Amino acid sequence: MLDPEQAWRDSHGFAATTREQAVCHVRWMRNSDLPEVLDIDAASFTEPWDAAELGAATRQKRTVCMVAEHGDRVAGFVVYELHTRRVEVIRLAVHPDYQDAEVYEQMVGKLLGKLSPNRRNVLALWVPDDRLARHQWLRSEGFRAVAVAGSEYRFLFRKDGT
Repeated sequence: MLDPEQAWRDSHGFAATTREQAVCHVRWMRNSDLPEVLDIDAASFTEPWDAAELGAATRQKRTVCMVAEHGDRVAGFVVYELHTRRVEVIRLAVHPDYQDAEVYEQMVGKLLGKLSPNRRNVLALWVPDDRLARHQWLRSEGFRAVAVAGSEYRFLFRKDGT
């Protein structure tokens, strides 16, 4: 039986099927990743988190932090919450050295693999309005912009296609 993440990757034209072929490997964050994650956060957001804020976010019962590892470096990270019917991305950032790589797409693909039509069927995330390439990529993958708050757009993807 094909793993849901691999099925999504195959249906969206991603040829990478093994860790060696992929641009990066997405895995759970370890304590040793904290300095690199905080550096990426500081380089990506005007109001970066400190170690205490990241720690508080990841200690919540429904919250998970994953990193995208490229070789021996952390190339990006995502913090998300698991809700009954959706996966809500709290924070997603890619190191400036990897902006042109498929790191963002692989992390979003990993999250899409966690959706199922019968349980969590929605992936929700906020994207700043100055990230036009991300908006276009999300729309091309079936996401819809459904709200605007300040300078960010809320995008939703539904597994059931609605």
